[in-house]
Amino acid sequence: MIDKAIFWNIRSINTQQSCERLIDLKRRHHYYFIGLMEPFQNPMEIEDYRRKIGYPNCMVNCLGKIWIFWIDEWQGIIISDPSQEITIQLTHTSVAQTLLITVIVGGDFNVVISKEEKQCGLPEQGGLPVSTNEILDFTSCIQTCSLIDMGYSGSKFTWWNGKTNKDCIFKRLDRILVNQELLDVMPSTSVSHLIRHGSDHAPLHLECNSNVIPIREPFKFLNFWTKHQSFMEVVKLHWKADFSRNPFHAELTRYLYLEEEYWKQKARMKWFNEGDRNTKFFHSYIRGRRSKLALKRNQDQNGVWVETSAELGDEAVRFFEAQLRNEQTKVDYTLLKNIPKLITGEQQKKMEELTTEEEVKEANTTKEDVIMMVKAFSCGYEIPKFITHTNLVLLPKNEVINTYSDMRIISLSSFANKVLSKVLHNRISEFLPRIISSNQTGFVQGRSIVEIVLLAQEIIRDINMRARNTNVVIKLDMAKSSRGVKQGDPLSPTLFIIAAEVLSRSLNKLHEKPNFTKYSIKKMMKPLRKYDKASGQMVNNEKSSYYTHHKVSAGTNNRIKRYTELAKHIRDTIRIPKEGKDDDPCWMLDPSGQFTIKSVRDFVRKRENKQLSTYRPRIYYAKVLWRMPPSGRLKCNTDGASRGNPGKSSYGFCIRDNKGDLVYAQAKDIGISTNTESEAEAIKQAFKYCKENNLLHIQVETDSLVLLKILQDAWIIPWDLKDTVQDIK
Repeated sequence: MIDKAIFWNIRSINTQQSCERLIDLKRRHHYYFIGLMEPFQNPMEIEDYRRKIGYPNCMVNCLGKIWIFWIDEWQGIIISDPSQEITIQLTHTSVAQTLLITVIVGGDFNVVISKEEKQCGLPEQGGLPVSTNEILDFTSCIQTCSLIDMGYSGSKFTWWNGKTNKDCIFKRLDRILVNQELLDVMPSTSVSHLIRHGSDHAPLHLECNSNVIPIREPFKFLNFWTKHQSFMEVVKLHWKADFSRNPFHAELTRYLYLEEEYWKQKARMKWFNEGDRNTKFFHSYIRGRRSKLALKRNQDQNGVWVETSAELGDEAVRFFEAQLRNEQTKVDYTLLKNIPKLITGEQQKKMEELTTEEEVKEANTTKEDVIMMVKAFSCGYEIPKFITHTNLVLLPKNEVINTYSDMRIISLSSFANKVLSKVLHNRISEFLPRIISSNQTGFVQGRSIVEIVLLAQEIIRDINMRARNTNVVIKLDMAKSSRGVKQGDPLSPTLFIIAAEVLSRSLNKLHEKPNFTKYSIKKMMKPLRKYDKASGQMVNNEKSSYYTHHKVSAGTNNRIKRYTELAKHIRDTIRIPKEGKDDDPCWMLDPSGQFTIKSVRDFVRKRENKQLSTYRPRIYYAKVLWRMPPSGRLKCNTDGASRGNPGKSSYGFCIRDNKGDLVYAQAKDIGISTNTESEAEAIKQAFKYCKENNLLHIQVETDSLVLLKILQDAWIIPWDLKDTVQDIK
């Protein structure tokens, strides 16, 4: 297997910078394989460069645009040699013939797979816009060939147009793709974008490594185990046994159907059709995802890169200990005086009662032990660490991870810990409507947060109502607190609104004081700062903002900024297009095939700032008419949609005659799926109904360009649609 390799669009190997850098990289990394694109030299000179670089073997494609060098331990054979690429087979001379074929595809593809892979000095400029069709074609090619993008470390972009300031353009045009077989034998494979020097493209450094650091993972319950008929017997047998391994994994995953369920849950994807014995794809998907999420290096607090597992672990512990540490400071609880007594003695006694069996849902074999644990907790027993133990999982907030601040943490708790929280939550939630003010509508049973949304709209609409003083709306963003329970805990929203009730009543209490309206902003900030210290939920000034009517003077706005320490007016966060210029599409498909709101936000925020009151949007519209089918024929219109893509999905279709009268209509929820799968299912079910009811002369209309191209054999059928498309045809 190739240990190290480099792919580089060198853009002329004849320059001193590029040639010397290539020789230096080879001397430092001892590459097994070098692939150069666009050397801009006579192919006859490749032998001279082979000797200069220090390789025994070399090869050039038919047009001389790709040069390849490799070491003597490998034998190379050309498989195909078209104009824009070359495919070669490398076989180690000391390894016997094997059926395992590992694939590495690398180079300059001259296309991006998301709008985030292009960055310009000015949004309105920067060459040609990103083409959605090119993205779809390229991502479809990657999926059809069962290849995996290895991701990267280093700079996000691999190409630069050489210009600066507003004229600069950066793109990620170069990448390395591999197949599942390579990851099976080299699971620690990684790609690095090296510094651009000697070319406008960055070299891609590929390093293959089979060494995997063993990790002792905690026990995890998988849903598919319950589908096996012997599940309860296994639970009863091992519940009170002392074992060091996972009995479920050993006894249940040997069944083929359960193996499918295992990989479906691990991959977090849902098949469109059940019963395909295709676990290979899910292996590939999981390994590809793990390879992308693997943290290979990071910067410590001094900006120094750390790469070993021990150094990465030590830095993670240092960073998150500092973030989650609860500082032992004196807390001012005077705000609690604003809370009246709302709970009666009888209600207080009810909340302090011992937990009953009815409060703990039936748990079959584990019922008795779970009830004993909850009752012990109710009596004040200290909870053992194996129950309160939490696994912190790091999720990336950005595509490129440089420091641990680019990652957010989630907590994975044990089931027993959640049972305790759920019991407490159920008890408290019964009294929440009594103790929470009516102006709080979130997380309270019987109330709807929509009421607050409508109230906010009314306030914004009437913010310019005549008054002696200026009306101000303040939007507060609360930073995460290290105190309290974990995010996602059943008790978390309950405790949050109880704490927020203290702030709400403290602010309402201000109205009872004389002369409140004078300098009310300054008075409002005092209880807010006290709430910060008491609850630990510090106001995030960077994400918080205020809003005033556009006629409010600049001096008043500056005073509000000074009093609140909020530097942003809401208008400062909104950008509108220039007059006389049409809007461009501000969303784009990302590599997973989903629409990303981040690209919309980034696009809008880069626009020129103007007063919203002076902006008048230009509205475009076009009539779309439904055409009746010819006499003697029916027309079927189909549609499908997914909320999340993948997410909760449904399909629908309706059939009308040549007079426009409805013949039949159907709609159905199909669970978790994608937009394209939903569209395909709609067409399939429409044809199925027509066939069952002998409706032969029928026209079908769909708004899915992807399905239209697939059914016309213009595009290759993706793996997840293959069965459905075959049924349609």
